[in-house]
Amino acid sequence: MSDLQDEEVEKAMKQLMLAHISDDEMGDYHDEAIDDFGRARVKAHLRRCQICLRKYERMQRILAASENLESASALAARMQLQQILAAGLIAVVIARARRRGARMADEEFREVYDWQSEDGMLRWHVVEDDSGIVARFWSHRLDLEGLQLIINIGSLTKEITFKRVANDQVGGQARIEGAERQQLPDDWQLCVESVTLPEQIKNSE
Repeated sequence: MSDLQDEEVEKAMKQLMLAHISDDEMGDYHDEAIDDFGRARVKAHLRRCQICLRKYERMQRILAASENLESASALAARMQLQQILAAGLIAVVIARARRRGARMADEEFREVYDWQSEDGMLRWHVVEDDSGIVARFWSHRLDLEGLQLIINIGSLTKEITFKRVANDQVGGQARIEGAERQQLPDDWQLCVESVTLPEQIKNSE
């Protein structure tokens, strides 16, 4: 191998060591479900990266404090889903605020908000008009069947359970109509209260 190739390999190894640890890697490291190279990389990275170390220590504290312990891999998956959902709901709230500000007073009211995660794993479609609000969530990851979301829409709390809706799709929806719709202020907000993983992910190692 030439000196140039040696330098390229050394550079690639340094970049790999400096790359932040993903949630999946962190969970696998904690559960000892990672190969020797991956374990060594994570261990070395935690010694030099305070960001990843704090994240890993937070995962350990949550696991230690939990009465019904999840595997670290399942906890990482739940944290990832919560982050995805939070980002998407914030995007909907921002888009809604912009459109509301630009809408004419006598304009027919019907708004549609579509969003998907960067990896396409999770998508949702929110429709709002004078009669109500429908928030539909879905995914092509069939192992998310049974996923339970509790979301807050203004002062209202709704539970959504993912069910099989097509051969290659799972999903669920929340609907607010009638008297419930009248309870909501014009500037209602969306947020995720909790995420409960399906058993097939919760028990995975």
